[in-house]
Amino acid sequence: MGIRLGCAVVVSAGLLLGAACGSDSSAADKAKAASETLQKGLQAHAAGNLKEAEKNYRKAIADDDQNAFAYYDLGLIEQTTGRPSDAEKHYRRALVLDPNMTSALFNLAILRTQAGATDEARQLYTRVISLDPKNAGAHLNLGFLLQGQNQDKEAEKEFKTAVSIDPSLRSRIPAGADRPAGSDSSG
Repeated sequence: MGIRLGCAVVVSAGLLLGAACGSDSSAADKAKAASETLQKGLQAHAAGNLKEAEKNYRKAIADDDQNAFAYYDLGLIEQTTGRPSDAEKHYRRALVLDPNMTSALFNLAILRTQAGATDEARQLYTRVISLDPKNAGAHLNLGFLLQGQNQDKEAEKEFKTAVSIDPSLRSRIPAGADRPAGSDSSG
């Protein structure tokens, strides 16, 4: 009787192990399917077919709810189509999955600025810059945020940094903001 019970335990353990391995395979299959669906979404997005892209991003999330890129890309569509609260939710989910995703941090900072949450936006831009010091857009937007808070010296520093990284941004900076006070603009 003891031998039979022992065999049953071994067989049960083998079935459990097989089931566990099968679920890993299933998870890998779902992640692969999600990745393929995400690629379809990116292609549709690039082609300007936002409805198709959104459908694919949502399917990718359904297949793999740990796919930070799918959440980010869905947030991007929601942001560009005027659904900021949905976009914010998806950027935040992407950041739970990948706290260093600078694109999600940057876009969330834009949304928080638009919502009037400037302290949080400032923290987000600062985080982007700490992860990617050469992110000219983050320096530029932080400069605008600081300027709006009457922190002109700090804003000027950010504007100068943005222009040093990307000289084409000079035209976006208010006249005189990236030059020392009292300098003549007639050069």
